[in-house]
Amino acid sequence: MNKTIINHVKGLSRKGYLFAALVLFVGIAYPAFNTGDSSALTITSRSMSLSRNVASATATTYTFQATVPTGGATTLGSIEVILCAGSSGPLLGTACVAPTGLAFTGSTLTSPLPSAGTPTLNGALTGQTPNANLGSGASAARIRTTYATPQSVVAGTTVVSFNITGITNTSTAGTFFARMGFFSDNAWTTYTDGGAMANSVQALQNVSFKVQETLAFCVGAMPNATVAHYAGDGTTPAVGTTFAGTASITNNCAQSAGTSINLGIAPDSSTTCLSPVSVRSATCVNGSDGDNRYAFVMLATNAANGASVAQRINSAGTFTQGTLQIASASCSFPSQTDSCIDPVNGNTPGNPIGMPTITTTEAVGMVVAGRNNQGRATNALIRTTGAAGYSGSGNVTGGTPCSSGTSANTTNCWNWNRTGNGTLATATGPIDNEALQILFATKSAITTPPGQYLVDIDYFSVPAY
Repeated sequence: MNKTIINHVKGLSRKGYLFAALVLFVGIAYPAFNTGDSSALTITSRSMSLSRNVASATATTYTFQATVPTGGATTLGSIEVILCAGSSGPLLGTACVAPTGLAFTGSTLTSPLPSAGTPTLNGALTGQTPNANLGSGASAARIRTTYATPQSVVAGTTVVSFNITGITNTSTAGTFFARMGFFSDNAWTTYTDGGAMANSVQALQNVSFKVQETLAFCVGAMPNATVAHYAGDGTTPAVGTTFAGTASITNNCAQSAGTSINLGIAPDSSTTCLSPVSVRSATCVNGSDGDNRYAFVMLATNAANGASVAQRINSAGTFTQGTLQIASASCSFPSQTDSCIDPVNGNTPGNPIGMPTITTTEAVGMVVAGRNNQGRATNALIRTTGAAGYSGSGNVTGGTPCSSGTSANTTNCWNWNRTGNGTLATATGPIDNEALQILFATKSAITTPPGQYLVDIDYFSVPAY
């Protein structure tokens, strides 16, 4: 015989021996992996899901779902599921130890399919011996359900599912396994099909975000034509009126033209000068840019309990009398011959000391004539009304001090607080960049000394978090 052919045949012989050996090994090893009833089929399309995949989470619902395998049993009488720690593995028939910390607290069966045959939960307990086809040992977590009347199922078609509520998840983060078995009788005796499923629990991932207490408060002088406002056109708006129009004001007083308000020069002692002077008291105009402005304050805060907006007369420096005055003057009240303008309501709103009204003789007053809520349906800032308030129209047809608190005075009054804090408005919750429009009016007497009269006003907000 040809030597090459001989060697080839010998090679085939050696390969044949190897193949035979491999077949023999598989034949010996296969039963070791195929534990349980060798006639049982593997359940198909099986899954286990958790309502919360968090280690140690309580009141968790486990949902089990599987399809009866093709060629499998046609009757379903009971089901058993055992839950095994990750170290136990998924292989049916092998030792199963319950996941650490897993507990069935008040567990119930819900949403069973098939739903006929009175399916019930016949125990959800740890430290149990499983059916031998599913596992061994006496420390598994075992769930058993049964049908009072075994149900007919269609192999390859019928979906079997149910929920078990009230489970406390394992405290061990990572993978764990469930092994499920179908039984044709309702006593977990005649095992027909089985399969394993995996899931896991993990520690919570914590995402954090901090919001600081915020306060954005600013003071400005708004050019008259910049944003729509109440201009004092002879009408008397109701208390709480908003700015005319819906134009918004730039946040953080970005539209401000500074902080100076110029009430101009009155041509005589009978003329009242009102801001913005250029459009409301034309005869008082002296050509200064400041006479075309009204004052405003703007507030934004996330204070849950709201905030107040108030003012006080700054007594520092050379203006110490709490009203319009010539620098460093010494004044008495009331007097129309000193170097101070007598304020409406004198010392504090609601506590008048015989101060005049705007329309009678020497006087100075301020009023919160409107609000701008940036086009929203409601205002967060509510103007303070009555004897202690500044809620008026900016109209001098009445010009009455706010001391009486009557309806007419509340609408038309002017106020001035020389010695304390005057609250302009308050809010009970957060405020999103709302503005108050503040107007001034003054009038001199025939005997008022000549000179430049000035005052500095300190506005502030107190948020309540």
